[in-house]
Amino acid sequence: MKPIARLPHLVRRFFGVLSARVDPAELAILERYLCPAERALFLSMRVADQRHSLDLCRRLVNDGHVDPDLLRAALLHDVGKAFGELPLPYRVTFALCRLLSPNFASWLAAPERPAWCRPFYLAAHHAVIGARAAERAGSNARVVCLIGGHDSPGDDHLSRLLYDYDGRM
Repeated sequence: MKPIARLPHLVRRFFGVLSARVDPAELAILERYLCPAERALFLSMRVADQRHSLDLCRRLVNDGHVDPDLLRAALLHDVGKAFGELPLPYRVTFALCRLLSPNFASWLAAPERPAWCRPFYLAAHHAVIGARAAERAGSNARVVCLIGGHDSPGDDHLSRLLYDYDGRM
Protein backbone atom coordinates (compact mmCIF):
# COMPACT_ATOMS: atom_id res chain seq x y z
CA MET A 1 0.00 0.00 0.00
CA LYS A 2 1.31 3.46 -0.91
CA PRO A 3 2.15 5.70 2.06
CA ILE A 4 -0.46 8.29 1.13
CA ALA A 5 -3.17 5.61 1.18
CA ARG A 6 -2.38 4.92 4.86
CA LEU A 7 -3.02 8.52 5.94
CA PRO A 8 -6.82 8.20 6.43
CA HIS A 9 -6.20 5.16 8.62
CA LEU A 10 -3.68 7.09 10.71
CA VAL A 11 -6.05 10.06 11.05
CA ARG A 12 -8.81 7.72 12.31
CA ARG A 13 -6.39 6.19 14.80
CA PHE A 14 -5.33 9.66 16.00
CA PHE A 15 -8.90 10.70 16.77
CA GLY A 16 -9.57 7.26 18.26
CA VAL A 17 -6.77 7.85 20.76
CA LEU A 18 -8.23 11.23 21.70
CA SER A 19 -11.72 9.86 22.29
CA ALA A 20 -10.89 6.42 23.74
CA ARG A 21 -13.06 5.15 26.57
CA VAL A 22 -13.52 1.72 28.12
CA ASP A 23 -16.75 0.80 29.86
CA PRO A 24 -15.98 -1.35 32.94
CA ALA A 25 -18.53 -3.92 31.70
CA GLU A 26 -16.36 -4.47 28.61
CA LEU A 27 -13.57 -5.78 30.82
CA ALA A 28 -15.55 -8.97 31.51
CA ILE A 29 -13.90 -10.47 28.42
CA LEU A 30 -10.60 -10.40 30.30
CA GLU A 31 -11.94 -13.03 32.71
CA ARG A 32 -12.65 -15.33 29.79
CA TYR A 33 -9.25 -15.19 28.12
CA LEU A 34 -6.61 -13.87 30.51
CA CYS A 35 -5.11 -15.25 33.71
CA PRO A 36 -4.84 -12.80 36.66
CA ALA A 37 -1.25 -11.76 35.84
CA GLU A 38 -2.20 -11.17 32.19
CA ARG A 39 -5.24 -9.13 33.29
CA ALA A 40 -2.93 -6.97 35.39
CA LEU A 41 -0.78 -6.41 32.30
CA PHE A 42 -3.83 -5.44 30.25
CA LEU A 43 -4.97 -3.02 32.94
CA SER A 44 -1.50 -1.40 32.99
CA MET A 45 -2.04 -0.18 29.42
CA ARG A 46 -3.28 3.30 28.63
CA VAL A 47 -7.02 3.55 27.96
CA ALA A 48 -6.44 4.14 24.24
CA ASP A 49 -4.41 0.93 23.97
CA GLN A 50 -7.01 -0.98 25.99
CA ARG A 51 -9.73 0.32 23.68
CA HIS A 52 -7.77 -0.69 20.60
CA SER A 53 -7.05 -4.17 21.99
CA LEU A 54 -10.66 -4.76 23.01
CA ASP A 55 -11.84 -3.65 19.57
CA LEU A 56 -9.32 -5.94 17.87
CA CYS A 57 -10.41 -8.91 19.97
CA ARG A 58 -14.08 -8.16 19.35
CA ARG A 59 -13.57 -7.89 15.60
CA LEU A 60 -11.76 -11.23 15.53
CA VAL A 61 -14.57 -12.88 17.51
CA ASN A 62 -17.26 -11.27 15.34
CA ASP A 63 -15.52 -12.65 12.26
CA GLY A 64 -15.64 -16.16 13.70
CA HIS A 65 -12.12 -16.54 15.08
CA VAL A 66 -12.22 -18.58 18.27
CA ASP A 67 -8.62 -19.62 18.92
CA PRO A 68 -8.05 -18.61 22.56
CA ASP A 69 -4.35 -17.91 22.00
CA LEU A 70 -5.13 -15.55 19.12
CA LEU A 71 -7.71 -13.70 21.24
CA ARG A 72 -5.36 -13.57 24.24
CA ALA A 73 -2.63 -12.13 22.01
CA ALA A 74 -5.09 -9.62 20.55
CA LEU A 75 -5.86 -8.35 24.04
CA LEU A 76 -2.18 -8.09 24.98
CA HIS A 77 -0.45 -7.25 21.69
CA ASP A 78 0.29 -3.61 22.62
CA VAL A 79 1.14 -4.16 26.28
CA GLY A 80 4.77 -3.26 25.58
CA LYS A 81 3.68 0.36 25.17
CA ALA A 82 2.83 0.41 28.88
CA PHE A 83 6.51 0.16 29.84
CA GLY A 84 7.38 3.80 29.37
CA GLU A 85 6.04 7.13 28.29
CA LEU A 86 4.66 7.24 24.77
CA PRO A 87 2.89 10.60 24.44
CA LEU A 88 0.56 11.18 21.53
CA PRO A 89 2.90 13.59 19.68
CA TYR A 90 5.59 10.87 19.68
CA ARG A 91 3.10 8.27 18.44
CA VAL A 92 2.05 10.53 15.58
CA THR A 93 5.62 11.51 14.71
CA PHE A 94 6.81 7.92 14.74
CA ALA A 95 3.87 6.67 12.65
CA LEU A 96 4.51 9.37 10.05
CA CYS A 97 8.27 8.71 10.04
CA ARG A 98 7.70 4.97 9.55
CA LEU A 99 5.36 5.79 6.72
CA LEU A 100 7.44 8.44 4.95
CA SER A 101 11.01 7.61 5.93
CA PRO A 102 11.50 4.15 7.49
CA ASN A 103 15.27 4.66 7.73
CA PHE A 104 14.81 7.85 9.72
CA ALA A 105 12.29 6.09 11.97
CA SER A 106 14.83 3.32 12.61
CA TRP A 107 17.47 5.91 13.41
CA LEU A 108 15.14 7.65 15.89
CA ALA A 109 14.32 4.34 17.57
CA ALA A 110 17.86 3.04 17.94
CA PRO A 111 18.80 2.09 21.52
CA GLU A 112 21.87 4.36 21.58
CA ARG A 113 19.86 7.53 20.89
CA PRO A 114 19.53 10.23 23.59
CA ALA A 115 16.85 10.05 26.29
CA TRP A 116 14.39 12.23 24.35
CA CYS A 117 14.22 9.41 21.75
CA ARG A 118 13.14 6.79 24.31
CA PRO A 119 9.45 7.03 23.26
CA PHE A 120 10.49 6.26 19.67
CA TYR A 121 12.41 3.21 20.91
CA LEU A 122 9.32 2.09 22.83
CA ALA A 123 7.06 2.57 19.80
CA ALA A 124 9.42 0.58 17.57
CA HIS A 125 10.14 -2.24 20.02
CA HIS A 126 6.88 -2.54 21.95
CA ALA A 127 6.13 -5.96 20.45
CA VAL A 128 9.28 -7.56 21.86
CA ILE A 129 8.94 -5.67 25.17
CA GLY A 130 5.33 -6.84 25.44
CA ALA A 131 6.22 -10.44 24.60
CA ARG A 132 8.77 -10.51 27.42
CA ALA A 133 6.22 -9.06 29.84
CA ALA A 134 3.60 -11.60 28.76
CA GLU A 135 6.09 -14.41 29.25
CA ARG A 136 6.86 -13.18 32.78
CA ALA A 137 3.09 -13.04 33.42
CA GLY A 138 2.71 -16.70 32.50
CA SER A 139 1.46 -16.48 28.91
CA ASN A 140 2.11 -19.63 26.93
CA ALA A 141 4.80 -19.74 24.24
CA ARG A 142 2.30 -19.41 21.38
CA VAL A 143 0.80 -16.21 22.84
CA VAL A 144 4.27 -14.81 23.55
CA CYS A 145 5.28 -15.51 19.94
CA LEU A 146 2.13 -13.86 18.56
CA ILE A 147 2.66 -10.75 20.69
CA GLY A 148 6.36 -10.54 19.83
CA GLY A 149 5.71 -10.78 16.12
CA HIS A 150 2.48 -8.83 15.73
CA ASP A 151 4.20 -5.98 13.93
CA SER A 152 5.10 -8.18 10.94
CA PRO A 153 3.03 -10.64 8.91
CA GLY A 154 4.74 -13.77 10.26
CA ASP A 155 4.90 -17.23 8.76
CA ASP A 156 1.82 -18.88 10.25
CA HIS A 157 -1.90 -18.33 9.91
CA LEU A 158 -2.48 -16.83 13.37
CA SER A 159 0.43 -14.40 13.04
CA ARG A 160 -0.87 -13.18 9.70
CA LEU A 161 -4.39 -12.81 11.11
CA LEU A 162 -3.21 -10.74 14.06
CA TYR A 163 -1.01 -8.58 11.83
CA ASP A 164 -3.73 -8.04 9.21
CA TYR A 165 -6.50 -7.25 11.68
CA ASP A 166 -4.27 -4.96 13.75
CA GLY A 167 -3.23 -3.12 10.60
CA ARG A 168 -6.85 -2.39 9.73
CA MET A 169 -7.82 -1.16 13.19
